[in-house]
Formats: sequence, structure tokens, C-alpha cells
Amino acid sequence: MYDGPSAEAHLITRLCRDVGSSSQYNSSGNHMFIRMQTSGDSGRGFSATYTTGCGGMLNADTDGQIFSPGYPGRYPWNTQCVWIISSSFH
Repeated sequence: MYDGPSAEAHLITRLCRDVGSSSQYNSSGNHMFIRMQTSGDSGRGFSATYTTGCGGMLNADTDGQIFSPGYPGRYPWNTQCVWIISSSFH
């Protein structure tokens, strides 16, 4: 797991075991690169959940949701968020 858009970025962690559902890793910016490589035997795989802050670039080839900051509560004063949603479907 790298703190940037590619494997050239700073390595955050290398996971080779079951780390449990409570593990959390953060990037310092708006990119995180994750590479999975197996050793030849099969296993259970992994799942990941991510959250983004205010705005960003989203690939919308599947259904999804975005929320204003603080939703369903009040959003911060003077907030400006921009989301760009792109899709390869026509």
C-alpha cells in the first residue's frame, strides 16, 4: 500500500496476513496505490472500504453515493466541494 498514485510513492505498509477489519491506513493526499500479488497458492482475498473528503474524481462505472461533509448533520460554514464523476458507459 503506497502513499501516492503509483508504486514509486512512499510505502505505507506491506500486508502478508489477516490484519482484521479494524485496521486503518491513511494517505497523506488524495491518492493511494494498492497492489495485490499472490504467491501461487489461493486464499480468501481481501476487501477494503474507503472514504474521501470534500470532493474528488470519481469513476462511476457502477452505482455509488456521495454526501456533503457532515451529512446527515450540518455541513461546515463556507464549504466548497467539487466532485467530478466520469463513466465509460454511454
